[in-house]
Amino acid sequence: MKQFYLLLLLCNNCLDPTAWAQDSTLLKPVRHHRPFPPRPHRAPPFQGDGVTVKPFHNLKEIYHYQRPDYHIGLLLGTDVLSLVEPDGGPSVAAEYRLFKFLSVGLTTTFLLYSTGGDDKAPTTISGIRLTPDIKFFLPGKKDAYHLFFGVQGLYKQAKYWGHINNKDEKYPDGSFVPEGNYRRSKYIWGISPTFGIQHYLGKAQRLQLEFTVGFGLRYRYENWYGVGTPTDGNNRGKWLNFFNPDIGGNIHIPLSLRFVYRL
Repeated sequence: MKQFYLLLLLCNNCLDPTAWAQDSTLLKPVRHHRPFPPRPHRAPPFQGDGVTVKPFHNLKEIYHYQRPDYHIGLLLGTDVLSLVEPDGGPSVAAEYRLFKFLSVGLTTTFLLYSTGGDDKAPTTISGIRLTPDIKFFLPGKKDAYHLFFGVQGLYKQAKYWGHINNKDEKYPDGSFVPEGNYRRSKYIWGISPTFGIQHYLGKAQRLQLEFTVGFGLRYRYENWYGVGTPTDGNNRGKWLNFFNPDIGGNIHIPLSLRFVYRL
């Protein structure tokens, strides 16, 4: 009997149009919305309701725009200005970014030729120049660290072999320098505060361009051997000859333009 009354009530609701109007859910079909794919600058792909949503780009391209404009790690490069210096040659630069605001580096230059241009310009040269440095980076917009200041050291050792053919060359005591071959050794020490800027090239931020300039002091010491060796008074640099461009102390202005690759 109960089953009969329930069936009768159900049939009455089906035939009565007011029953459909009372319940709005019966008039509108239920739609199950699937999640939209994420935008490239938002969250990575996710899984929900058993459906895997694929992004428009791969994960590397998505997170590329979220990555700050500095990279902690090792960088290798070269200084192109070392090729046009008076004592020139190729250079190899290595830098390690310890933190986003601090890095240490070392640039090694192999001296292979000289562009002195005077009558005693050496025919052969060999040497090395080491320039260690430490950089402190300044924060910029959007967590970028481009500008920096630091301290750069200098050690240079070079040997020259040449021929003196100017018979009018004189020593400081007035005596003439005889013609013949000579050998000269040069040592330079220095330190300079520096300031510069780094800029990444390309979207991958692998290649980097860096310009550095400084202003400091250096000390130069020379030894001459062979024919025409100067006297001891002119042989060694002294701090009393501070502005002598050949020996003693002088102003040091380091310049560098480096192309660096981030590993």
